[in-house]
Amino acid sequence: MIKGLGAAMVVALALTGAANAGSPTAAQKAEFYEACAKRSDAALCKCKAEFATKTLDERMMGYVIGAMASNTAAPADINDRWNDYIVGSTRTCGSGI
Repeated sequence: MIKGLGAAMVVALALTGAANAGSPTAAQKAEFYEACAKRSDAALCKCKAEFATKTLDERMMGYVIGAMASNTAAPADINDRWNDYIVGSTRTCGSGI
């Protein structure tokens, strides 16, 4: 069921335009994992990094990394998609709490 929800999120994000921009880079994936690992465990961060690279575009990935590193504010169009990303990530990987 979790995989089905993850796939549903990929479709939902694609329909909202998230997949239309460039895909996150390998460097962003590594940076995401590093920022996450400072706050949580390795298994959760690996899952969340995989989820993020499959569902986010390069631009949004930058804001997600920025938020983990320093609470960087995101513009309105990114904030509009933020909750969907958080819900999908939590459904797929768990919350880490």
